[in-house]
Amino acid sequence: MTGIFVSYAREDQERVKPIVNELEKHGWSVFWDRKIPPGKP
Repeated sequence: MTGIFVSYAREDQERVKPIVNELEKHGWSVFWDRKIPPGKP
């Protein structure tokens, strides 16, 4: 299955997490930057 890239604002991470979990549960490969530290200003 084709992968999915999820782009979101950091403050929306908790709202995005259930969506990503549901996509992964259905076999999709999802890339979202939860493991990439945010940049410094």
